[in-house]
Formats: sequence, C-alpha cells, structure tokens
Amino acid sequence: FFQERRRFEEAQPVLERAVHIWEGQRAADPPSLASGLHNLGVFYTALGRLSQAKDCLERAIHIATVSLPPDHPNLAAYTASYAVLLRKLGRKDEAKQMEQSAKLSQERYARRNLLGYTVDARQLKPPAQ
Repeated sequence: FFQERRRFEEAQPVLERAVHIWEGQRAADPPSLASGLHNLGVFYTALGRLSQAKDCLERAIHIATVSLPPDHPNLAAYTASYAVLLRKLGRKDEAKQMEQSAKLSQERYARRNLLGYTVDARQLKPPAQ
C-alpha cells in the first residue's frame, strides 16, 4: 500500500515492525517471516539500501528453502528478487544463475499444478443469453 503510493517513509517502520513480530513467532510461521523479509528486502532494494536488502533476501531464501517445497512459487519470487539485487551490485554472473533457478522453479511449479487443466478453445460454447 505505502510502496504503491510512493510513501516510503511510512512504509519502512510498518515493514520492519511486521518482520520483528514474525521473528518473535518464527517457529510458528516461518513462511510468513520469509515473506516479510522478502518484502522488506525488495523495499530496501528500491531505496538503494543494498546491504540491508541483501541480508533480508538471503534470510528469506534460507527460511523458505527449509520451510517450503523446492518448487514453491514464493521461493522462485524470492530468488528472482535476489537476482535483481545482485545485478544492482554488479554481480551479473550470479544474477543470471539466480534468474535461471527462479525460472526453472516457476516452470516446475506450473507443470505440476496446471497438469490436466488445458482447454481446447474449439470446444468452448458461448454463454447462454
């Protein structure tokens, strides 16, 4: 909400507080902590606070790696965000590896979850009037 409206000074304490709360409940809900860290890392990346962004995104990826399936879409999103950060840090080779990893994870997830959901458009009927 705050980020969309470019109200960064208001967003930062809200994001940091949310992460702090989830850190206190880490054992109860690791995926929420990972999500909060990811959001904070993306926020820091947008502000150019790359060292803080790196810490948050690395923690998010670590937590997601142990608490989510390997092809979970959130893990792919966290990896893609980390790739963006690596590019900003000038680490293009590592960024490319992260981008490829995120893409493969997204493709595996799509294959597994969309299998059997194909539609032949020729068999569709117009809606009844």
